[in-house]
Amino acid sequence: MTSESLTGWSGTIAILSVIVLCVCLLASCASPGDKTTAPKAAPFVGNRGSRIFHEASCFDAGLIEQWNREDLQSTGEAAAKGYRPCQKCKP
Repeated sequence: MTSESLTGWSGTIAILSVIVLCVCLLASCASPGDKTTAPKAAPFVGNRGSRIFHEASCFDAGLIEQWNREDLQSTGEAAAKGYRPCQKCKP
């Protein structure tokens, strides 16, 4: 891979894909008898800058940087905090 192939949006998407793959592989390595449980992920994610919220599984939610991200438990909570729904995933 050349440095030119990792620039712009295509590079960002490629890097995010690798990160997601690594996280999935690490999650599958946990032993099934392990008693530790990870905190439950929030079903919705808000973008503090754009004031748009997404389903956690929405592609655009994965593009939100951690510092700009807010976990939301419901659409009601999102609306109360001034977020509007994503036009792609339509939460």
